[in-house]
Amino acid sequence: MTMRQAGVSDGQQGTEWRGGDGSPSASMAVEGVQALPMGVSFTVRRRGLIRDVLAHDAAGKAVLICAPSHFGKTALLIQVVEEVRTDPKRGAAVLIDAHDAQIDELLLQLDEVEEITSGQDRPLVAIDNLPVFEACAARMLVERLRGLRRLGCGVVASCLPSNRTLIKAFGDSIKIAPRALTVGPHEYAEWMRVFSLPVAIDVYGLTQGIPALVAALRGSLGGLAKPPRQYSSCVYEVCQSVMAEIEGEEGSLWSVAALMMLLGSGSLSDVGRCGPAITQRQVSALARDYPIFGIDPANQTFTCLTDAADALERLRQDVVDKSPRLARRAVKTLMKLGRVDDAARLVEGQFSPAMALGAIRAYPVEFSLAGHARLVLRTLDAPRGPSSHAGPRAIELVALYAASIIAGDLRQARFAAKRLERLSDDGGGERCAFAWARAEAIHSAWGGSDGTELPERDHGGDVATSDDACILLSLHARLLHALVRHEDLEEPLAAEGLRDSVRLDQPRLLVEADRMMGEALMGGTLRLDERDELYAGICGELLDEGLTWVAGQMRLALATRRLLVGMPVADERAFSDAGTLYVRANNQEMQLLCTVLEGWQDLLHGEVINAGFRGRQAAGLAGEGLDFIFGWAKLLERVAQLRNTSLVTLREEAVAIDLAERGVDSLRAWRVALELSAARMDAELSAWYSMHRVSLLDPSMRLVARLAIDALGERADSLRRLLPRQLLVGYSLLAPEDAKVDRPFQVVAQPELDEEQVRINLFGGFRAERGGHVMVDELWKRKKASVLAARLVLAEGSFVPRDVLAGELWPGLAPERAKSNLYTTLSTLRGALGQRQMGVNYLVTQGEGVAINVEYISSDIMVFNALTRQVLLRRNGASAPQLIELCLKAEQVYVGPLYVPDRNTPRFFVNMRRVLQAKFVDCMMRGVELAIDEENTGAAIWMVEAALRYEPRREDVVRAAMRVYDLDGRRREVEELFMRHGVYLREHGGGLPEPETRALYERIMQRKRRHGSVS
Repeated sequence: MTMRQAGVSDGQQGTEWRGGDGSPSASMAVEGVQALPMGVSFTVRRRGLIRDVLAHDAAGKAVLICAPSHFGKTALLIQVVEEVRTDPKRGAAVLIDAHDAQIDELLLQLDEVEEITSGQDRPLVAIDNLPVFEACAARMLVERLRGLRRLGCGVVASCLPSNRTLIKAFGDSIKIAPRALTVGPHEYAEWMRVFSLPVAIDVYGLTQGIPALVAALRGSLGGLAKPPRQYSSCVYEVCQSVMAEIEGEEGSLWSVAALMMLLGSGSLSDVGRCGPAITQRQVSALARDYPIFGIDPANQTFTCLTDAADALERLRQDVVDKSPRLARRAVKTLMKLGRVDDAARLVEGQFSPAMALGAIRAYPVEFSLAGHARLVLRTLDAPRGPSSHAGPRAIELVALYAASIIAGDLRQARFAAKRLERLSDDGGGERCAFAWARAEAIHSAWGGSDGTELPERDHGGDVATSDDACILLSLHARLLHALVRHEDLEEPLAAEGLRDSVRLDQPRLLVEADRMMGEALMGGTLRLDERDELYAGICGELLDEGLTWVAGQMRLALATRRLLVGMPVADERAFSDAGTLYVRANNQEMQLLCTVLEGWQDLLHGEVINAGFRGRQAAGLAGEGLDFIFGWAKLLERVAQLRNTSLVTLREEAVAIDLAERGVDSLRAWRVALELSAARMDAELSAWYSMHRVSLLDPSMRLVARLAIDALGERADSLRRLLPRQLLVGYSLLAPEDAKVDRPFQVVAQPELDEEQVRINLFGGFRAERGGHVMVDELWKRKKASVLAARLVLAEGSFVPRDVLAGELWPGLAPERAKSNLYTTLSTLRGALGQRQMGVNYLVTQGEGVAINVEYISSDIMVFNALTRQVLLRRNGASAPQLIELCLKAEQVYVGPLYVPDRNTPRFFVNMRRVLQAKFVDCMMRGVELAIDEENTGAAIWMVEAALRYEPRREDVVRAAMRVYDLDGRRREVEELFMRHGVYLREHGGGLPEPETRALYERIMQRKRRHGSVS
């Protein structure tokens, strides 16, 4: 126990503080209150609380601050003592640290205080950390404090809320509760300033206003959801101290608090859902004394500090280790509330293997249906003790079976099914019967594979009819049956709504995927919506969790929608993987549908032969009742033939078409219309369109018709002209304006040309423009301003340190002189750009860095880098013709080598010229390869000659030019090019061309001689 005294005047020296062992408590004394513990929470002055405390003191009342640790009790006492010390109208102020003090010691200290303050005007004694005393000792202490109060000495003390004996004995004092100590909205501005907190941070959601936690947010970055590292440690320390304090109290308050910690948040009634109900007294105690639980008495809810995930995990582990029974109750409560994800997180993170196995036995199928099949498999695969059951129980085998099917592990599913057949007489109780019924529903929805059938079992009643999961799994099977037959889907059921508490709800995701796919196949949508973006993210989570069944179905739905609305299919293996999935499930109908969709994807990618083969394969295997798949397959096959057949042959085949045919369905109408359009028989096409207009404009055919028209390209122009203008967008693969699509030709957003927009081009020389017009300001004639602008443009908006700029532009000057020149040049450049104090900031600074503002300054460098990045990184989603177009755009942008100053050239510019020129040539070579594959000789010649213009020495460029000239029949130019290359190498000491180049030249020359001899 220690005592600290503050003098009456500024010149009065206080007493140095010493701890219980006599050692100084601080290395240096300060004026007034000395050697005080000045942590981060002591740096904000609690003016409102100080004013309230002193007002109560002036009214003759003792003040008792009751709050847990880390709520700033000590800081408040110190600030109150300091306030009294600096008041010339008041006497001495004494602060006593009573932590671990005995009653006799404390009474002796109070006697000393009485002597010190005797005769002074309104002195003050502040007692921090009053310990828990016996009832008799507590009454003695309170009477002594009342005696001081009667002598005119102010009394302010602090204690923990668990010190019920003292609080009750000191009933006539003014109590300051923990809520009053939290950081209020009126004082948050000062806390934000002191600790440099970002404006966007959710301070009350993260801290509940607890002072220590608010201070722990120091170092948070604006816009980032993740708090700093010390925040999680502080949350754990605060909550751990509260839990330790509550544990020392009598009654079941700790169990309630621990259960709240395990549940995280929810309704107060949830706490007693699977055990004794929480009493109003317990709610009042927690709400009044422990704000960390975020209890809202009005709404009857609670919210722990769930944003500190690491701290919450450690706290939950402490609770589980201390009370496994309470942990099992928490899991039971979460499962009953439908919060399966939270239950699974608790089981996986905090439960021992034996406890986790018990949870799986209690909920054998529920975890798997909520997307936690891997948790079930890991738990069942964990080693068990020697006292465990001789073999897996029936309930464990049912859990293994369901998890294996959902995770796509058919080997494990077959093993579980065989073992269950041997244990079919083992009833397992009502719980096992319910799980068995769900497992049967999973098998039925999956479709079944050889060896995965469950043995028949009498459940003794209709155990699953009212279960949402079984209802949805049965609905999924019916929806798939309707999809492959192009039938209307059933109306949505009440059970289909997704649950926020279960993100990867397997039955609901299956049904949602079915409905999204049905919308596309039935022509019910012409664009993507927010669901596609949402479920694309969910699909990634499914794959991460190894949930291949539902992931495959969701990938198929998303890919089908993108294919049919005319957007690039980002997941190119979706159809193939889904087909494999349905092969394993013995679902030939869905396999055929996947084959047809994959064929359309191949056709749009230019793989005509593969597309035709898939169309013939699906048409041949589609049996009775699959007219929809058969029709789409025949249309695919026919469109592939039309792509690869000469116009003469098409006309010969089209002559045999019976134009007077009546009663044709929509697929037949479109096949004939496409044949007539490809054959350029416009009159016959007009007659066919007039006779079958209704069938051709059937909305259910619109999306597949768009695929066919796009795949035919120019050969479908005649049909396009017949379609009504108002419906033309429905038959065009150009996405609607509001659809989200990554267009390969819009790799750089081009700003509008207004008076504030500046463009600086560096290829082929320096050129600055504003609003599309060349800037002729006199300031641009100053060479260093242009060089500095070019250097910052090459950084593309990244900040370049000032010392780097000074060293590059003035390498021969002293650093101070170079920096002075840089500041002058920066001012000149700002003036040349037209930057004014209240206008646009073309140059931005941050710390020691300088950068251009890319919102207002654009450049050909940015466009060029964006184009070449798309080409050279070979990202998915762009076809060969689109990449060729990007290469030609890059050639258009690269009008010459990079601008390099002609005097005192910084080395940086020379290096960047080489880098960009090499990147340009690599881009041209990539374009040449693609153009050769696409038989686009004109584009290949254009790009290879552009590459030769800048890199005539590169052997790969020479070889590419030789191949292109050879394909174009210009073998004389091949010979001239090879000879020039040889002369160049001899003149520059390079020796002979590479063996690969010589071998290519010999092959071309041999063909030339053969053609000459034939002639």
